[in-house]
Amino acid sequence: MINRGGEKISPAEIDGVLREHPAVADAAAFALPDARLGHEVAAAIVLRDEHAIDERALRGWAAGRLSPHKIPRRIWIVDELPRTGSGKVQRAELARRFSSTGAALERGPALSGGSAQGHDGEGAGA
Repeated sequence: MINRGGEKISPAEIDGVLREHPAVADAAAFALPDARLGHEVAAAIVLRDEHAIDERALRGWAAGRLSPHKIPRRIWIVDELPRTGSGKVQRAELARRFSSTGAALERGPALSGGSAQGHDGEGAGA
């Protein structure tokens, strides 16, 4: 669970909504530390082959399907999501990798040998 300002948010709900977008092959929501709220909602997505999505457009699309406090504030595009041997997404690994990256990113740290692009919820670039 993500605890954002006292609101309990299910990452699986956000994953499911993001996966409904035609450009998104896979998604994982996770908590990032936030000084004011305790945690903020973030997500990493894997794009389908030959697809692209603008972070702002994806957030806008998600806004029609999620409550405002559940919309990821930051979204990173990754080649693949880190998984355990049994296939479970390692949300703690995503949080660890991306919490050290600071604000908006153009390129993020590699996940499982892949690369990452990131965007913050405000649309600012690095």
